[in-house]
Amino acid sequence: MATYGADPEFACISSTSMKADVIPPAALIEDHGLPFTVNDNNKRVLYTSEYHGTVIEDGAAVELNVNPCSNLIAVRNSIQNLLQEFTAYLRTKNLRFTIAKTPIGYFDVDKYWKGRGPSFHDCVRFGCDPDFFPEYYKEIGLEKENPHEIDVSKHNTRYFGGHIHIGSDAKFDMVFSPIVFDFCVGLLNASIFRTDEQRKSELKRLEFYGHPGRGRIQPWGYEYRPPSNYWAYSTDAVVSKLQTAVDLAETIVRRNLHRDFFFFAREYIPEMWNACVTLNSDRAKYLYSNVTFPFVAENGLVKLSQVKNVINIEYI
Repeated sequence: MATYGADPEFACISSTSMKADVIPPAALIEDHGLPFTVNDNNKRVLYTSEYHGTVIEDGAAVELNVNPCSNLIAVRNSIQNLLQEFTAYLRTKNLRFTIAKTPIGYFDVDKYWKGRGPSFHDCVRFGCDPDFFPEYYKEIGLEKENPHEIDVSKHNTRYFGGHIHIGSDAKFDMVFSPIVFDFCVGLLNASIFRTDEQRKSELKRLEFYGHPGRGRIQPWGYEYRPPSNYWAYSTDAVVSKLQTAVDLAETIVRRNLHRDFFFFAREYIPEMWNACVTLNSDRAKYLYSNVTFPFVAENGLVKLSQVKNVINIEYI
């Protein structure tokens, strides 16, 4: 049976600020005396919840390592509960900080980098480990190995992901599996309603993060990395559809149909890419309904309980 998880990133900000001015964990520790422990991955742990997971330092972001759950709604609930617990914990330390519900935030390079010690070094790095993506995306000119190289020590915006995990013994690969997840989960994510301001923030993140295909094979399954943290605030209906999309992708891989899916959907890959990186909701819904769904239907991969979540995506 599959399990679900996530390790979303967020900006810690002042409770009195109207803007997402990032206060990195290094500053919480060094400037404000927040205690910490160190986990097995040599990450500084800021808070541990008995039920929901841990809050750790991830560069300029606070990262939530949520305990595996039986469904994605439970993951979303754990994220929200863990954020509430962590905010309350900060109050017990007389720290009037909160967590910004945004995929981007302003980072003061002068304040949190220039003249600061080595513990602030990760605040000016983009990604501690490389993401992988299908070579086919490079072959057809959609992706480059390092599409946006910048000097992060001079860059004053930080970006916050909402990677979705699925625990499974399916045989994931980095040739076809990411393409399956893009057509299932990526298109569904692009279909979610966003206000103009939310869409603007997401598109700014997409300049550097969130491109289709980005993922990692893990010992427990697969980590799909394009989504921002935005889905963690979505309704039950949206998260339920997102889980169905994840389940469809996992099922295609587990049934060893991911290569077949590639040839079935290959001509639509540029359209899919464009819909995902531009958050073109209408086009994403069209491709999800007219490419992804026909494949899973023709191969008998959709349970009756999932059909409504697959086809009824007009109002998400």
